[in-house]
Amino acid sequence: MSLQVEPISPEIGARVFVDPDKLLDPGVPQQLLAALEHYSVLVLPENGMSDATFAAMTQAMGPAHDLGVTAESGTQSTAKGLYRVALDKTDQMQLDFVRGNDFWHMDGTIYETPGKATLLKCEVPPASGGDTGFAKLDAAWRALPEARRAELEGL
Repeated sequence: MSLQVEPISPEIGARVFVDPDKLLDPGVPQQLLAALEHYSVLVLPENGMSDATFAAMTQAMGPAHDLGVTAESGTQSTAKGLYRVALDKTDQMQLDFVRGNDFWHMDGTIYETPGKATLLKCEVPPASGGDTGFAKLDAAWRALPEARRAELEGL
């Protein structure tokens, strides 16, 4: 089974089209990893995979960090190895967390060895906005003028 991969920009990101029922087929997680290595960010638009498939796909792509370090919510999602992030007006912890990450953050900084990737699954898209931006450090480095790179070399 091959994935349909559509680059988003020359430097970063690709949309991946694959039937959610095929995500766990032999070789598909490895194809996803290869695409991730090449494009750094993958988007599976409107894929509709279940939480169970999402968790199994994550495991098939490699070992995951223990969410107990960051999520002691006791939710069904956490029990499946997923960390729920929501703008839930009834959950002050979630509101504080989401608002604290609104402007800039990096995933995995609490771990001694950062993860290879963060997988996000949108359950309820916002009516408007909802942009998530990604940065690719090596592309930013290559875009710097040679003189600036020389100044920063070794820092």
